[in-house]
Amino acid sequence: MQHDAVEVKQIIPLQEFLNSKTSIYARSWIPPIPSAWDIAKWGFRQIGIMGPGSSALAEGDYVVVANVEVRHHHIPYHWTEIN
Repeated sequence: MQHDAVEVKQIIPLQEFLNSKTSIYARSWIPPIPSAWDIAKWGFRQIGIMGPGSSALAEGDYVVVANVEVRHHHIPYHWTEIN
C-alpha cells in the first residue's frame, strides 16, 4: 500500500520524477481499473477491518512537489533563457 502523499502525488519517488516522460501534472481522464485486491481492501476499510491507509512512508528519496513549485517561481526568468 502506498503512502497517501505518494498516492495523490504530493511527493514523488526521485527516480520516477527524474525519468518521467510526461509532466508530473498529467492525469488520465480514465481512472485505472481496480484489482480484486483493491476492491477487497476498500471493503475491509469500510467495515473497519483495515485502517484508513498507510501512515509509514517507504524509505527512499522523494521529491516534494510543493518545494519544486516554490523553487520554480524563484528562478529568474533570464536565467532559464541562458540555459
